Amino acid sequence: MCNLIGLLGLQNEDFEALVEKCEAKESFGEKEIAEFSKDFATICKKVVDDFEMKSNLKVKKVFCGEYETPNKDLDKVMSGQLLVHNDWFEEGSLVIILEEDLPSDDDLNAIFLDMSEYGFNAYWRSDDEEIEGETIKQQYDFGEYETGWFASGQSEEYMNYNDNTFLAMETSLCS
Repeated sequence: MCNLIGLLGLQNEDFEALVEKCEAKESFGEKEIAEFSKDFATICKKVVDDFEMKSNLKVKKVFCGEYETPNKDLDKVMSGQLLVHNDWFEEGSLVIILEEDLPSDDDLNAIFLDMSEYGFNAYWRSDDEEIEGETIKQQYDFGEYETGWFASGQSEEYMNYNDNTFLAMETSLCS
């Protein structure tokens, strides 16, 4: 198992501006897709930089893409070696693989709350003794909870024991 965190459905003013730019175009040629790919990757890189700064964690690898399949190497998109499609810029997603162990659930929660410039769904494997190894899905809305913080042992509402989105990401990127 790798130390993977999923940030899905990212939203902020940069993504919104890119969506507006996409919607203003009537057609997309290769040049436009390459330009949008670079813009999308630049926004994703900023999110990763913010995460690293606020968490003091070392990121090993980052993948970006559409909501449920962020499987494109961010470095390759940044360099123009890979292109992304213009139809999913509105809900871009990242998968961050850390060089070190995941922080505790409470520490990750604090980091994500501090990322108040973004809205996203965060996925990770819990370290809580009662649910260790289970998938946590928590929604963050610009520095606030979208749904309230999960409480292990009190509510299973936030624990997604067989979350197919996260399991698929983990299987494809950590094997």
